[in-house]
Amino acid sequence: MRRRAAKVPTRTYATLVENARTLTGWMAWTGFATLALYACGLLADVAMRGGLDDPNDGIRDLGELLVPAAITAFFPLAFLEQGNVALSFLGGRMGARAKAIMGVVMALAVAALVAFFAARFGKYAAAASRTSDTLQMFNIPKSPFWRIVEVNLWLTVGTQAIVLAGQALALRQAIKEARARPRWLR
Repeated sequence: MRRRAAKVPTRTYATLVENARTLTGWMAWTGFATLALYACGLLADVAMRGGLDDPNDGIRDLGELLVPAAITAFFPLAFLEQGNVALSFLGGRMGARAKAIMGVVMALAVAALVAFFAARFGKYAAAASRTSDTLQMFNIPKSPFWRIVEVNLWLTVGTQAIVLAGQALALRQAIKEARARPRWLR
């Protein structure tokens, strides 16, 4: 007697993805607003350099910290939307199970790579806090900004874990569909 497979919790997964999409969307908007404000400051700096011959070196100094934190704020949404790995050119040559297995493996590899980068940025932030490294113009410590980059990367790992769960659900569905087909069609 065959055991019945447990029902796939697609509603729970869909709710999780929607909540993650909302959070990462706000993060992306925050990163966009930060970059837009920095661009306005940069334009003012260029105007001051050209027109008044009075540059504002503080803008360039702040950009060293604001830009990496703002750019990494986009990563969780981009990874959640799966805009990072596109191996669709192999899809025509592979079966549904093989594509699903490849999706799981690739999602796991991307999660491991981003976790490695997050850990490295964590070490860099820890070193920056130990040395009390600050900006030259404003005397602002650099460590909190690098911690923001680290947190953004760990959130990216979390969103990649959601993608991995979705790929695992797709693999489970592909296996279930393959078993449902007659043996001579497999």
